[in-house]
Amino acid sequence: VAVRKVVSDDPPLHPSLAEEISRKAEKPIVSPEQAIILANELFGLKARPDSVKDLDSYDDRNFYMRASHARRELSDPADGNGASTAESHFVLKVHNGIESLNPSFIECQNLAMEAVRRSGVWCPRALPALDGKAIARTKLPLASGIERNHAVRCLPYRPGGLLADAILSEHLLRELGTVTARLSGALKDFDHPAAHR
Repeated sequence: VAVRKVVSDDPPLHPSLAEEISRKAEKPIVSPEQAIILANELFGLKARPDSVKDLDSYDDRNFYMRASHARRELSDPADGNGASTAESHFVLKVHNGIESLNPSFIECQNLAMEAVRRSGVWCPRALPALDGKAIARTKLPLASGIERNHAVRCLPYRPGGLLADAILSEHLLRELGTVTARLSGALKDFDHPAAHR
């Protein structure tokens, strides 16, 4: 049997391009019904089925939902989530398979959000899972049919409009500049090993 070596004239993919292709292939398959179950099993949230919306996402799966809960630690007035049994707004975020393999990177995101919160700029705080961990994990299928262990976070959501839909007044632009400067200041000294890619 003769073996022939196949040589491609194409240059190898740049590592960041190869990662982007992998991230798209590693996007988990999650239905709104599954998102409701995950929110309950992992975070103790009881989502209203008619409120769940699949949000556009590049390579993760994100679901907006209104949900009730009985967890005292979720009642942060800064999140606008009210009393401990109130119905609140959340985003359930199921990370792609690539990020799920790098929990340090997701931890970096959580810590960066905390740094922003400490500066007085509103930013969501990732809710702890029922097991007390900052990042929940669950097995979900990919488009290829294979299953992967995916990282899952639940974040408070503050309703509001998009800047793209707003009328750009001088006042709004000044406010935007102020918040951007505060955000920049909050992250000026932030560092984490996973932030260096």
